Amino acid sequence: MLQVAAVSLAAVLGVALAGWALWAVFIGPKDDTAMQAASIDPAQESTASAVASAPASSPGTGTAAAQPASSSAQPGRATPAFVRAARIAYELDGSVYIAHEDGTNAKKIGHSTSGSYALSPDGGTLAVVSDMRLTLFDVASGAKTEVSSAIDACPVWAPDSTHVLFFRRDTKEYAPSSVWEVERRGSHPVMLCPGDATSVSPNGRSVVVMDSTPVQASDGTTVQLYLSQDSGAFAPMALPPGVVSAVAVSDDRVFVGMLAPQGPASIISVGLDGTGVTPVFGAPSDGSQTTWGVLRLSPDGSRLAAASTGDDGYSRVSILRLGGGAEIRPDSRRDAYPRCWNSNGTYLYYVEGNQFQGEATTLYRVEKDGLGRKALVVGGR
Repeated sequence: MLQVAAVSLAAVLGVALAGWALWAVFIGPKDDTAMQAASIDPAQESTASAVASAPASSPGTGTAAAQPASSSAQPGRATPAFVRAARIAYELDGSVYIAHEDGTNAKKIGHSTSGSYALSPDGGTLAVVSDMRLTLFDVASGAKTEVSSAIDACPVWAPDSTHVLFFRRDTKEYAPSSVWEVERRGSHPVMLCPGDATSVSPNGRSVVVMDSTPVQASDGTTVQLYLSQDSGAFAPMALPPGVVSAVAVSDDRVFVGMLAPQGPASIISVGLDGTGVTPVFGAPSDGSQTTWGVLRLSPDGSRLAAASTGDDGYSRVSILRLGGGAEIRPDSRRDAYPRCWNSNGTYLYYVEGNQFQGEATTLYRVEKDGLGRKALVVGGR
């Protein structure tokens, strides 16, 4: 379990515009852990197209720049061989199911009422936030452990499945949220750092936290990102001017969605030591009035799944190659967002449809290069 200290924050300058945060919200009946099969419609095939864009070095680019070589090749920094089960989780009609990666052999584990969820990498435990409470379900037995209060945001598992990060907020109105950690068995929840989004590196050695409310550091700069390495205290990360909208961390770099003070959105990367700021991707292909709101790093570290949102409030899903290349749009609809990658990073799962406007949703699976799109669960999300 990570033993980390919360960062002492200075006075708040004020709430800046953070990029759109994507949280899955589900409505359903209450406690019932009986197992049952989910209905899965036949797969539907289609082909995605890459979106043409400008070179990565120019403002407003839609092409990924080649990134520095991963430090996982260096002695002592290789990613451990954690267990990653070939399983997925999804919500359908208010219940959360566990299934094979192709959507078959689905079993209902529990209900999600206005909640978010995440399956542990080894497939053994399901974390569900429902009715403002975090509950951990043992997948094999269906037994559940209620942990504590939580806000409706997807939990984030450590890659070794020993603990999970979740989000809590003080009972005061407009109180800031913070990131908490709890062991897999549901014991000893600990507050880590103020913030409302987090990411854990594939090797489990780094945790980055994003706080959408910038604070003033002692040197007068504003801070929105905090990094903990090897169970150490969270330390602020210096970034170029702008507002942080999304974050993901690899074994050696932090990927950051940024909204510049006077310019379009972009994605940059920075070394864990705070040096080597590198442009990764420019503005989404929709134009300058869009923001990168969600970043999901693939398990093999070769891709970022991203959601962009424009001033129309709609979300689009993209796949970005970190080795360079054009933005890939696996879905032409403007109501889609990434859910997760499969166990080895060969497939991305995403949801199409706007449930808040009464539209039907569908859980899709697509290859990492945007091809072979399949509808796995009609009504799923």
